[in-house]
Amino acid sequence: YSLDATQWSLLIALSIAIAEVIVATALTNPSIQVHSIVNQSTFLTLSLNILALDVGSWLSMRAHFRVSSVVKGEVLRPGLYTMAEDVIAVDACCGTQFRGRLNERRKASPCFRSLFQKLSFLWTLSGAVVNGACLVISIVAIAIMDGRGDVGFVIGFTIPYIWILVLIPVSVPMTRRNLRKEKVQLSVGFTTRQEEWC
Repeated sequence: YSLDATQWSLLIALSIAIAEVIVATALTNPSIQVHSIVNQSTFLTLSLNILALDVGSWLSMRAHFRVSSVVKGEVLRPGLYTMAEDVIAVDACCGTQFRGRLNERRKASPCFRSLFQKLSFLWTLSGAVVNGACLVISIVAIAIMDGRGDVGFVIGFTIPYIWILVLIPVSVPMTRRNLRKEKVQLSVGFTTRQEEWC
């Protein structure tokens, strides 16, 4: 139970991928078709796991159990915020001090909260749509092409990475714009109306 939310999301996504590989290779004649959709289903599962946190955050749902630094009973935070918090605090060894400082900034800054909400929905919602479509297209294309799995590999190892390469240049200016707005807010002091700026 000591895993954080990002580790649970990755564990679920990788467990599904491993199950697909096991099923594909356990057959008398290994299934190249199942192997060819592993990448799409992994990205889709990860996107849906994190999107669930986004929806919970957007609806101001309270956590029924601990979700990283969100204790039971607190309102959920966006999935991307939770991932960033987990990766930097755990993998970059910044620890609980980082989590505390990040949470203080989130509470103090409407622009910072808005930034994570927008970026999180952008990445997870588009990830679910793109990777879900890739999975469906791969399955249909494999069926139409008499079971050839190469089309699944081509779709699974190109489209999701193109999606990532498209979202990076969209995310960077969005982040810079919100951080500039936050800087202006800090210089004049926060007011309730300035939440609309972000």
